[in-house]
Amino acid sequence: MGKRGKTQERVMSTSDPFTVGLGSPSSASASVDPAAAPSRDREARPPPPDQSTVDRADRLAAALRGSPEPEASDPSSGVHGRHGGASETSPVSATADAPLPVPEGAVAGSGGLPFTDFGAAESKAAHLTAQTGDAWWVRALSPSQFVLVCSAVAPAAMSTGVLDMADGSSTEDDFRTKPLDELQLSDFPDGHPVHRFGLGQYKRFAKRNFKFKPSYRSMWPLFVLAAIGGLFYAFPVAVITLLPEDAVHQLLTSFDQVTLISGVEKVGIAIAAVGLGKAFFERHYRRYFLMPGFVKAEQGIIARKSTKIAYLNVVNYDVQQNPIARILNYGNLELSSAGSDGSEINMKNLFSPRVVELVLESRMEEARQAGRSKR
Repeated sequence: MGKRGKTQERVMSTSDPFTVGLGSPSSASASVDPAAAPSRDREARPPPPDQSTVDRADRLAAALRGSPEPEASDPSSGVHGRHGGASETSPVSATADAPLPVPEGAVAGSGGLPFTDFGAAESKAAHLTAQTGDAWWVRALSPSQFVLVCSAVAPAAMSTGVLDMADGSSTEDDFRTKPLDELQLSDFPDGHPVHRFGLGQYKRFAKRNFKFKPSYRSMWPLFVLAAIGGLFYAFPVAVITLLPEDAVHQLLTSFDQVTLISGVEKVGIAIAAVGLGKAFFERHYRRYFLMPGFVKAEQGIIARKSTKIAYLNVVNYDVQQNPIARILNYGNLELSSAGSDGSEINMKNLFSPRVVELVLESRMEEARQAGRSKR
């Protein structure tokens, strides 16, 4: 090949892209623009985490340590992993292989299982803090399991709103810590519901393991029905005379007078038996207990079913009364716990439900105080 052919071959080896890719490292590096190399390095390097990611990692690390407050960390120390994950500095005790035990009084997620999402646990803790007045924070059992723990940051106040006196003093030491038998009305502040409903009723309900049953007052329709049956039995002739004349004449043509009177008496007995039997069933089918550590509901006479909620887990409780129930002083007390969609225990037709609510609040406060003393 002549001189001209060698020149063309040399030009192809330095200009053709495919040829450059197959060439020597020196020829390939010569074709790279030096000014573009730093920009590619910057693109390959992951961007630094934003402040929200760092804060979330701080909170997660605090949950793994078992502390409500995150520790100050050095951004250059590489403590935090990407995407808010835990780093190599997580405690050995908070691992997936050896998760920590569930603390006493901790609140778990739906179904009683620990939360698996840290963000969902934080959201639930914020909701409970706003709802109960106590400070709730996330405690990690492992890097992927979380529960909620109540912290004694804000003192709990009863829903009656009468703990603080006008002069700024607190009445907590007066009626919260005194023995039940030594309580007097003067120990309670003005406006407390005990002044309205009576101290004796409060003491009776506040006894340990007191059993609540549906109030007889709530069964007044059944007692009215039983009374009507009694009137049928006691005054059969008067009942017959209250019927239209055509109906009485037709009955007398079909039955003799003695048989007709006896039939009315039997109808009265049946009506009274239905009313009293239904009242007996309603009275003994449901039972409710305010135990030392939990509230319990039982239903059934032969086969029984029970539901329990720890006082620390009760987040909602509502009293429902219709106009007649308010006059006769009975009503329903509905309780729900964290992680539930509706009421888990419905204490139906309780006598003086407002006093039962006060006893429930005192038990809840007692459980919180016991949990704080253990911490």
